[in-house]
Amino acid sequence: MRLSRHIQSWTGGGLPIMTKKGIVILAALFVAALGVFIWQSRPQQREPVYEGKTLSEWVVLLDSQTEHKAQNEAAERAFQAMGKKAMPGLIRILHKRADPPVVAKAKALAVRFHLLRPAELQLAEFQYRAARACCALGGWHDVDIRAAIPDLTYSLTNNAFRTLEPFAWALVYSGPEGLSVITNVMATDPSPQVREAAAHSLWISRKIRTPEIAGALVSATQDSDANVRVMALLTLQSFAKEKDLASIIAPRVLRCLQDTNTQVRRWTVELLGRFSSFPEVGPALTNMLNDPDPTVRNQAERLFERKPRGVEK
Repeated sequence: MRLSRHIQSWTGGGLPIMTKKGIVILAALFVAALGVFIWQSRPQQREPVYEGKTLSEWVVLLDSQTEHKAQNEAAERAFQAMGKKAMPGLIRILHKRADPPVVAKAKALAVRFHLLRPAELQLAEFQYRAARACCALGGWHDVDIRAAIPDLTYSLTNNAFRTLEPFAWALVYSGPEGLSVITNVMATDPSPQVREAAAHSLWISRKIRTPEIAGALVSATQDSDANVRVMALLTLQSFAKEKDLASIIAPRVLRCLQDTNTQVRRWTVELLGRFSSFPEVGPALTNMLNDPDPTVRNQAERLFERKPRGVEK
């Protein structure tokens, strides 16, 4: 009777108007939905539990909303307590892929017949929060998250998320192997959004402020996309306090003062102001007082009004 009522609701209230072919199709979908229910009901690998909630439930709570600060802090404590035991579950979440259309329709039908509960989150959001959990584990609690590198890389480079930050940050926190992924993506990925996210991720840890990473960011200041160039310059500001990196950064970003993009020139002026002890920097910045764009000229003027704070050679 339940199937009949649902079919009637989909056909405007009358089964007789359906063709025989339509009934067969709906019956097939119902069988598929039942199959999805049976598949989803199979025994699952047990997730770790903390304070009565499973790992998946804690992932759902990790939403990064400022008004949910207490909730997010509780979720972070849960992942800290679970430690390395959380990684298999997080990897399973990150490894999920969107269902084929037929399976998606069957799942929707299973939900309609109350055979399955509707998902609390869309897959992309669920994976976004799982990546944030990886950041908490790898970045703040020194848990080995290297096993997640393949799925974090897939999520970063497939560019299907509202923001790529947690995937890139988790790769940085995963250690040298993940860091190598980030520098390679920054140099070669065809998507400007992905390259920009990779450049942005390199500010998060002082441990990675090395000549190799500084050089990779300097190379990114010549990217074909202006947003990537700007992000590389902004990230390099966090490297400016490292005295041994000054000779790598300052001489090689001077050419950015000639960039055709106003924001690139503006942020190059700001960055080079930290290296005023280099002989070439002073005259180059003085020339920027005559830049055709007023925002660049204002940035240069403010720089000369401030007290010197450049890095010594």
